[in-house]
Amino acid sequence: MNIEQLTEEQKQKFRSASSTDELFALVQEEGIELSDEQLEQISGGSKWSDGTGSYVYCPFCRHEISTTDYVGSSFTVFCDNCNSSFNVTRD
Repeated sequence: MNIEQLTEEQKQKFRSASSTDELFALVQEEGIELSDEQLEQISGGSKWSDGTGSYVYCPFCRHEISTTDYVGSSFTVFCDNCNSSFNVTRD
């Protein structure tokens, strides 16, 4: 699935999801097929470190977001690129 293929209504619906479980339910409800990479991104799997900080990709717009300033093992990240929020769990 390509994010550009979503309707504005679908994008808004997905952005309103308050948890990964809710987002998965919405994806299933809409009948959207996701690749393994997209499933990993939604579940918080696209995380990496460059030695100076930690980062995630926004699952909605693929914007790179630094998580260096976030404290704890689980938190909500806000994407200033598409105004979405999503949950991240650190390993």
